[in-house]
Amino acid sequence: MAKTRKKSGKLPLSERPIQRPKIDRPAKRAKMSKSSPKKSEDIIIDLATSDDSSDVEMVSVTFPGENVPTDFEIINIYQDISKLVKIEKYLNILYRPFVCFVNTKCEFKLSELNIIIPNAKYNPDQHSALFIKRTYPVGSLKVYANGNIYAQGYSRESAHTGLRRFITHLGDFEYKPLLRNPKYNVVNATFSMPFHVNLEQLHSAYHSCTSYSSKKTFLTYWMDEWQIKFAIFPTGFVYVMFSKQPRYTRRAIQFILPILYRYKKLNSKPIDMDKSGDIDYKLRWEREFQREDDFSIKM
Repeated sequence: MAKTRKKSGKLPLSERPIQRPKIDRPAKRAKMSKSSPKKSEDIIIDLATSDDSSDVEMVSVTFPGENVPTDFEIINIYQDISKLVKIEKYLNILYRPFVCFVNTKCEFKLSELNIIIPNAKYNPDQHSALFIKRTYPVGSLKVYANGNIYAQGYSRESAHTGLRRFITHLGDFEYKPLLRNPKYNVVNATFSMPFHVNLEQLHSAYHSCTSYSSKKTFLTYWMDEWQIKFAIFPTGFVYVMFSKQPRYTRRAIQFILPILYRYKKLNSKPIDMDKSGDIDYKLRWEREFQREDDFSIKM
């Protein structure tokens, strides 16, 4: 005789309908609101940390099961190219393009320049600037109606050369722009060590080329050979600044890695490399470095 089901408000688990989990949909993008114009140093940072299509991913994730590079491989980062991508992901190394900025003291008619300048793109509904791609030297330009021009290249010299040639070309269209006191992005690369650094001991060993005090948040290390500056934080986060070429940036990183390992802080908890810290906090420091050294960089 079949058992009768007791009358209750709930069905057996086997007969209940499957409930799909709720998925948080991304909020619709709000319409662009009118805001105060960005400062030149802020736009330099934005250009150095992003491209025309999408923002640079500021945190690289190491997936479970992925091979973690050894200390020897990290110290000799550029010797084995087959392991370079793994090491760069592990240390969250982010290279910045070289950006050159100048205020030409000249007003531009962007709609007209869009017609007469090759490889130009102007869509005022999406952006207030005129975008131009250059092939010699390879790079890009961002031109504003108020006379501000930002040039991006693969080295400081190529960014400056692209800007200079474009300004010379504008003279053919009865514009008289000025190229005076160009500014460059200060930060060329950032990375994060998987441990804390003992800044006191590092400063004691390299006091002739470092600057540090207990009241200071970071240690400054100068490389005289290439005039490159490091800002080293106790958490192991490092800014590489004042480089002129990508190869100088790579050499500087290879130079500083063994020093950082030598002054690894003992008895400190290992850093979770999947969580490299507050991105906004890092960008605030980058903007601070830009404001401090905006006028000190020379070609």
